[in-house]
Amino acid sequence: MRINCIVRNCVLGSVFIGILSINSIYAEDLEPIAVVELFTSEGCSSCPPADAILRQITQDARDSAKKIYPLSFHVDYWNYLGWKDPFSQAQYTQRQHEYSKILHSTSVYTPQMIINGKNAFGGYRQDLATKGIQSALTQTASQHIELNIKKNTTNSISLIYAIKGSIDRKKLNCALVQRGLTSKIIKGENAGKILTHDNVVLDFHSIRLQDFSGEVIFNKPSFWQAEESSIIAYIQNEENGEITGASKIDF
Repeated sequence: MRINCIVRNCVLGSVFIGILSINSIYAEDLEPIAVVELFTSEGCSSCPPADAILRQITQDARDSAKKIYPLSFHVDYWNYLGWKDPFSQAQYTQRQHEYSKILHSTSVYTPQMIINGKNAFGGYRQDLATKGIQSALTQTASQHIELNIKKNTTNSISLIYAIKGSIDRKKLNCALVQRGLTSKIIKGENAGKILTHDNVVLDFHSIRLQDFSGEVIFNKPSFWQAEESSIIAYIQNEENGEITGASKIDF
């Protein structure tokens, strides 16, 4: 009996140490994050100042070690004003409408900035953007995402992801983004202007998580440039929209 107890205690002790070790490694993977989503349009005269703010956020994120992930979603509901935004997609408009429901808003508008899926405000408000990012970076993420590019062909990119942490009622959003994109506007509210954008979302996938790992295929536009591009992935609560983990990989 004494021998059995000793063996049993050794086994339990090993398991306990193993659990502590796993938790220790896992805790080290978790850092504060700020996912900054801007809903914008080249057909909106109020949007260029917000685009400039996002460009600055993007540059600051690249210059620092902080986990800040800016994304520029170009909506399509201003295209009727005379200028069709070449980066706009209906699914980005739909994403903003989904946020409107979650955040109990009565309408959608541009420019709108949303930080970590819950803090929404006018995208032209630099003060609120700075305050919101600072606040987000005081809260530790609850999931960690590892990203690897499996294949990069002429027309597509294959991304492999692996997640640590709970995936219950979570979805994974994956965005192919590109910096330094410009447009010469010849019609609409911004006619005569040359607009520059950073971290424009070129392709976007939202996946309801059922497994801790998987693959996402992105389509590349003809103007895609690897040296100016990244893939940003972030985990979001399906019910309240809160973003609880994020990661990025460059090319």
